[in-house]
Amino acid sequence: MNQRVTRENRSAFWDRMRQEGRCEQAASAYADLLSTGMLKRQAQATLVARFQPLDGSRTRAWDTPDSWACGRTDWKKPGPDIQEQYEQDLMWVYRNRDKPLEQAPSQGARMLLETAQKKPERFLCMYQKTLPAITDRQQNLLMDRRRSVASRRAARQAAIELEKERKNKEERKLRRAEEARQAQIKRQEQERLEAERQEQVRQEAARKEQERLEHEQNRKPAKQRLVSVAPDREVF
Repeated sequence: MNQRVTRENRSAFWDRMRQEGRCEQAASAYADLLSTGMLKRQAQATLVARFQPLDGSRTRAWDTPDSWACGRTDWKKPGPDIQEQYEQDLMWVYRNRDKPLEQAPSQGARMLLETAQKKPERFLCMYQKTLPAITDRQQNLLMDRRRSVASRRAARQAAIELEKERKNKEERKLRRAEEARQAQIKRQEQERLEAERQEQVRQEAARKEQERLEHEQNRKPAKQRLVSVAPDREVF
């Protein structure tokens, strides 16, 4: 029977290393792998394959999608543009008009907060003028989040389906192996019974042959028995 291989993420791997007392060895091996130019993702997979559990079970690295292969273009998420930053500052000031100037998150928010405190009518006009653009941007962000959630949900469902298919394949493989084993056991049992039957037939045939020979020996004519003993009488 094939041994089940469980997936192990990064945190679970290092927790197991600490429990098994091999954290220093794993850290040294991980540093050596990175020094060869290997990516962290590949180094982690190699590390999991090299440091298998001491209890005899099998593990493999948790496969995570490569964001760069999926279209990622920036190392960090880009900051807001000028218009978006202005709208964010405007919204912050609108919600925190009573805050002191020192708590403003940016220089633009500080200037808008000062305007709102000294000239609230002017700030209100600025807010009303920008409100449609803020609403559109928030709606677009909401739609982007929903699409992202739907995409993640679809990817997770696809992963679940793939895992189910993999388990079904393993179960079918195990079931076929078990059926083959049972068939072999049955075949061996039939061969044993056939050998026993043939042995019984042979023994029965030998017994009958022995009985036939004994019966023929007993049916010999008395004359033949007398002839067989006649020379002995002549000697006397």
